[in-house]
Parts: sequence; C-alpha cells; structure tokens
Amino acid sequence: MLLEIKDGTVLQNGIPVLSHFDFWIRGNERAAIVGRNGAGKTTLLEVITGAKELEPNPKNPASGLTKARRFTIGTLRQQAVENPDITVEEFGNREYTGREHFSSVFERAF
Repeated sequence: MLLEIKDGTVLQNGIPVLSHFDFWIRGNERAAIVGRNGAGKTTLLEVITGAKELEPNPKNPASGLTKARRFTIGTLRQQAVENPDITVEEFGNREYTGREHFSSVFERAF
C-alpha cells in the first residue's frame, strides 16, 4: 500500500465532512477522484496532501493515514487564472516548483 486511510473522519467547524471512510492507493496505481459537488473530493485531496488533518479516533487506534514511503502528491486546483488563453501545461510550467519540470510530469500522467 502506497497510501492508506483507515476509518478517517474530517470535521469542518465541528461538522463531519467525511466520516469513517477508507481510501487507498497501491503501488503505481493512478487514482481519479470523482463525485458530485459537495461530496468531499477537495477535502480528501487536502487530507492526502497534508493540508488537512484527520480527526483522532481513540476508539480505533488503527485509524489514520499511513504512507509506505516518503513521496510528493501535487494538485492543480481548479481556479480562474489571470490569463484564460494559456493551457494547463503552460500554467503548470509557470507555477510548478517541484524538482522536475511540469511538462515531463504532465506527459507521464496522460
């Protein structure tokens, strides 16, 4: 298992946004996160990338997020950009600050 969430719960202002869910990515799998508006897709990505924390679950000590090794997950948020005439690749090359150029990552992803 590359990444695993067991019995995860995320609260926002004390209200469960995601409740007691499991999620995993194995080895070299590619994952697509799809769902209706408000289903928690962005919240899940924020948990995976470390921008949000899971709630501790004292009743289930096995709950939480586990990574098999250190790795980086990046997201390209859906947003209005100042220049709507540029492509996703051009935007990524300008904004991406990782060790590898965005174009090579982009090409491998598709």
